[in-house]
Amino acid sequence: MKKELELTDVWALYQRAILSSSKRRSQITEQGRWKNYIAPTLGKRLVMSLTNLDLLMLWRDLEQQNLSPQTVYHCLSLLRRVLIKSSEWMKYDKSLPSFKGVMPKFDNRRLRFLDRKEINILIDILSDEITKNWYDITLFAVSTGLRRSEIFNLKLNDINFSGRIATVMDTKSNKNRSVPLNNIAFKIALKKIRSPPWG
Repeated sequence: MKKELELTDVWALYQRAILSSSKRRSQITEQGRWKNYIAPTLGKRLVMSLTNLDLLMLWRDLEQQNLSPQTVYHCLSLLRRVLIKSSEWMKYDKSLPSFKGVMPKFDNRRLRFLDRKEINILIDILSDEITKNWYDITLFAVSTGLRRSEIFNLKLNDINFSGRIATVMDTKSNKNRSVPLNNIAFKIALKKIRSPPWG
């Protein structure tokens, strides 16, 4: 008869087999999540007794601790990884919780924008000859809303000079999009992209 494992037991195995080969910073982060948020609620539970209801209750418990949605997600994700590995290693007689409907969804986009005063300060700092290239890149970014990587990846054939539109390829969302160029962005595009780009 197989020994009934507690969640703490499979966490110890996971630490030795998987986590020990991770970067030190990752190890500290994951150990902290386990020790502070998962173990107090479920650590002594038998693995085979866990249900999706237990996971939902853990989710609610984490939310009541005023953790950010992203932290809650990372904690549940860690627990899921531990259980998946445990299932691979132990070949349990029954299935473990599926996590269906348990993983929180959240919008992690940053919606903080520079205000006009902050933009003017930044532009002023970059306006001398030493940082002239960054001055143009920053002005182009402020004028278009493009990320640094999107700007650096722009090529001549991505710019419709007659329509004053830049087509951004392979963006973070895996969709191409068109961005209008105002007068400032258009002048920089003419100068930077028709000459060696951003160099």
